[in-house]
Amino acid sequence: MERGQLGTTAVERRMIFVWEGCVAVLPGYGPALQVERYRVKLHQWDRAVRMWQLNELALKWMWTILARTQFRIDMVVTSRPPRFAKALAERIQEENWPVRYVFAMPAAELGRRLPTMFDVERVIYGLEEHRWAFGPHGLHLPEAGQVV
Repeated sequence: MERGQLGTTAVERRMIFVWEGCVAVLPGYGPALQVERYRVKLHQWDRAVRMWQLNELALKWMWTILARTQFRIDMVVTSRPPRFAKALAERIQEENWPVRYVFAMPAAELGRRLPTMFDVERVIYGLEEHRWAFGPHGLHLPEAGQVV
C-alpha cells in the first residue's frame, strides 16, 4: 500500500530489443536470405536462427543495461513466426544472454500496443523501416561501424 492506495504494486520496467536489424542481421541479401527463408518454410527453426549474425554492440548494451539499471530486458521478433521466437529463446538460454522473455509480434502491432504497455521504457530497434513504428518509445541503435 502506497499513500493509502489499495492495489498499488511496483511494476518492473522493461526495455524491448528488436531481433531483426538491432540484435542480429542476415549476412547479405543473396543466397543467405533465400536459404534462411527456405529453412523457415521447412520449419528448421534452430538452423534458421543460427544463420543470423549477432551485433556485438547490441549485446554490450544489454549487459550494460542489466548492470547499471533495474530494467528487465525482453526481445521481440517482428518478421518471423512464433516458432522462430521459441527457437531463439532456446538459443538465448543456451548462450546465457541477459534476456528474460522472447516473443513474436509484428512491428506495427507492437507500436499500436505500446500506449497500453506502461511498463515499457524503450523499444530499441536497428532497421530504418521501424523508425516511425514505435513513436516516442523507439530508440535507434546503429550498427557498430555506423555513425549517427
